[in-house]
Formats: sequence, structure tokens, C-alpha cells
Amino acid sequence: MSNTIVLNSSNIIPNSSNMSFQYRFQNGSFKIKKGAMMSIKSITMPYAWFNITTMYSNNSFSYTWVDGSVYTVQLQDGFYQTSDLNNAIQLSMITNGLYLKDSSGNNVYYLEIIQDINLYGNQLIAFTVPTSLPSGYTAPSGLYAHFYSTPSAITPYFTIPTNNFGSIIGFLAGNYPSTYSATTVGFVSNTTPNLTPVNSIIVRCNLVDNNCTVPSDILDSFSFQNTNFGSNGIYAPNYPAKVALKEGTYHYMTFTFVDQNYNNIYSNDPNSLITLSIHKNF
Repeated sequence: MSNTIVLNSSNIIPNSSNMSFQYRFQNGSFKIKKGAMMSIKSITMPYAWFNITTMYSNNSFSYTWVDGSVYTVQLQDGFYQTSDLNNAIQLSMITNGLYLKDSSGNNVYYLEIIQDINLYGNQLIAFTVPTSLPSGYTAPSGLYAHFYSTPSAITPYFTIPTNNFGSIIGFLAGNYPSTYSATTVGFVSNTTPNLTPVNSIIVRCNLVDNNCTVPSDILDSFSFQNTNFGSNGIYAPNYPAKVALKEGTYHYMTFTFVDQNYNNIYSNDPNSLITLSIHKNF
């Protein structure tokens, strides 16, 4: 015998970033007897948590131009792929006039971040900045000083700060290159990138008595396979993973979703649907 319980956006606990739910039992209370168990039937949840945010302290880095000017790239809270981070660098360079146009009218940039799938990392590339305008190139009006400020061609350089930005792209804090370089130079991640801080989700419930784990309130864990940011992730186990419940009488139960390291998840979408079964062995 089992009871089915459904939770949705109406069960979200206020100010819990849409990842904690409370279910109040009908008639004010529910008696759980010895031997009762719980399992997840299905979860539909939007993949709606950012990977770069102020709360993660990973939303800024800087670079130093050949004339010694330092520019900070401040990222809005959001979900970023490596290509998006490269776009942010390019936007900063456009804003500050640190680019040229080639003979085909394409923008030419002198810092780049690209994904390196073969090496499971990213690359930071710094290109030498010319001291005079190359043949066929043009520069934005009034911006020649940026390129004529050194007697010989050198590169700008990235600065990965001591905040958590480096963990996103897989670089320890420091300058890349360590100072100006006379030749174009590239660097591959020197630590494992963590572009998606939430790799899997742990479900915790205050009524669970899971004596095999610490903490003992873990009901289940799962990850969304092949789900893109902004899409619904679905977890529907083929077989119920039953976990023991605490004996007693309860007015409500709470469910909290945390990441693989038990950190809070900050979701931007409340439209989740959670279906559970309480199994009675009596």
C-alpha cells in the first residue's frame, strides 16, 4: 500500500531560491509507523540556475593592455559557456576601442578564450599588438594611441583574480602571460574547469531516516542527462529507491534540493513538479 504526494510551485518555501518545498498533511497531521518508506516517482525541474553569480564570487576578471591600462570585465549573473566569456572580452575591447578591423571589415581582437575539448580545458591566448596600422587595416576613430604606445609589438595579458572565476575556466589565479610577451602566446587550463558548478542534485527530507548516509536525511540523488540550460530536466527512476522514514506523527514535511557538495542551489524558475510515494508495510 502506498500514498502519492505531489508538490509544485505552491509548496515552495519563501526565500528559498525555489529549491525548498514544504508539504502540510491533510487533517493537520500524518502518523508514520515503523517500517514506512518513501521513494521518488518523478521530478520535473527547470534547469534554471546560473553558473556565474555574485553569490559564487566568480563574476569578474581583468586584463592589462599594452599601454598599462587595466580593464575589468564585470559579468552579469547568468549562465555562460566559454564562448560567452569570450564574447564578454570582445565587448569590453569594443567598448574601450582595443581592436582593429581587417581588410574584410572583420574585428580583430588581441585576447581570446576558447574551449579546448581535447585537453578537457580552455585556452587563454594573447596576440601581439602592432605598433603601426597593418596594411589594409583600419582603427576606430581616435583610438590609434592604444596601438602606438610601445616601441615594439607586445601582447596584453589576462589577470585571473583570487575570486572563484578561475575555477570556472580552469586557471589558477595569476597573470597569463606573467608579463608582456613579444610573441603571441597561449595557455591551457592548469586545473580542472568547473563550468557547471551544479553537476548533480541531492534530495533531502526532514522525515527521512537514512542510517547509511551522513547526513541521514538524504532521500535520493540524480542528475539531468542531455538537458540544456533553460529546458526542463526530468528524473523518473525505473525502480523505486525506497528509504526508511522516521516513526512518529508529523504536521508537515520539507524537501530541499542541494548540489553534490551540499551547497544551496539558486534557481530562477519555480515551476517544478515533484511526485513521491510513501510506502506502508502494514
